[in-house]
Amino acid sequence: MNSENVFVIRGSKMKAIQLLVISIALVTLGVFLILKGNIWGWVCSIFFSLAIPVAVLQLFRKSYIRLDTEGFEVNSGLKPWRLNWNDVESFYVGKIHGNKIIGINFSDTYNEMVTGREISSTLSGMEGAINNQFKMKPELICEHLNNWKAIHLKQNDI
Repeated sequence: MNSENVFVIRGSKMKAIQLLVISIALVTLGVFLILKGNIWGWVCSIFFSLAIPVAVLQLFRKSYIRLDTEGFEVNSGLKPWRLNWNDVESFYVGKIHGNKIIGINFSDTYNEMVTGREISSTLSGMEGAINNQFKMKPELICEHLNNWKAIHLKQNDI
């Protein structure tokens, strides 16, 4: 596959640094609350401490979205996952707790991860999502994903 048939959206190290700093600050706040005898300090410390290893992974591993003629691959720093263009109906920008995220509407013919998609849809209103950890704005990423899907589904049908 030549480079004209591949488009890569790189992850943002700055967003990983922001996540790390905010997580450390909130864990510190939690410890302060624990020292004051507030039970919510434990909840805050435990919950936000889970974000620290995620931020460190995002700093040291390359995250990306790789688009090609068959579909796209997302690597958020852990295990990459891939979908074909015909697995997806559309992409859109959604929000979870005020944070923009790339939503995925799956096609009716896509029969994988059914239980996970139902749980995700119930909890967040989205069947699937791509985290906002990339250098590009979510609106522009959605535009690229929808355009590539439209172009390459037509080419694959010919």
